[in-house]
Amino acid sequence: FFLLAIACLGLFAFLYLYATPAPQAGTSWQQLDQLTLTSKSAAVLDRESGQIVYARGTRRRAPASLTKLMTALVTVETTSDLEQRASLSSQCYSNLIAANAAMAGFAPGEAVTIRDLLHGLLLSSGADAAEALAEFVSGSEADFVEQMNSCAKALQLDDTHFTNAWGMDQWGMYSTASDIALLLDAVLKNDLLRGILTTPTYCTESGLELCSTLLPAGRTCRWRRGGFWVDKPVTPKLPGFAWQASPKSAVVNTLSSPWERMGTIPRPPTIY
Repeated sequence: FFLLAIACLGLFAFLYLYATPAPQAGTSWQQLDQLTLTSKSAAVLDRESGQIVYARGTRRRAPASLTKLMTALVTVETTSDLEQRASLSSQCYSNLIAANAAMAGFAPGEAVTIRDLLHGLLLSSGADAAEALAEFVSGSEADFVEQMNSCAKALQLDDTHFTNAWGMDQWGMYSTASDIALLLDAVLKNDLLRGILTTPTYCTESGLELCSTLLPAGRTCRWRRGGFWVDKPVTPKLPGFAWQASPKSAVVNTLSSPWERMGTIPRPPTIY
């Protein structure tokens, strides 16, 4: 029964992604009022104007693994040579294991290129990659977090504050759906980071295969109705989405959606 259910779900997903008609030209943002969401918070950013055109649930919430978007952005904005190498200390590695953090699979003490670490960060949601990058860029996670918060201020993310580089839920660690949408828009403007987010699989220099937590292997993120970019689902905090399509270009982000209903996000054409 379980395998049959999975097969049916896969068939539904295939039909949904590839058989849905493209949105018609002239569709407006006014249709956002008709959305039915399971998420406690949601926001839609019009990428052309840079304005939030829809927001629901403005309460501050834990950003969870969406934190890694800022970790990646700060890294690429402060590092010119992606072939430089960084490593994770054994003590830091042990702390992450104790915290049950998601790991990309890098070994403690392993010298890994910044490029490979960025892929481990965004594809596999690797806290090991986040910590290694933080220490490489700033010398310590605490100093790196200061840079994250400075970047948040520069992006006018007024309801966002970070206390660590990988998304561990802590007091003082918060954001909103609107702020994450703005952050994701900034990430998508970076060619390198956009390329990583839209890569299903990646093999590191050492042979470690990294798989996207979002995109199935062997399938690109192109939809018939336009390009589609997604950042990753994160435990029950769930997830952020972004896509670019005709006639409108948008970033959509949702927070605190029930895990068992993560597939109930509205059909994209209702949002254009």
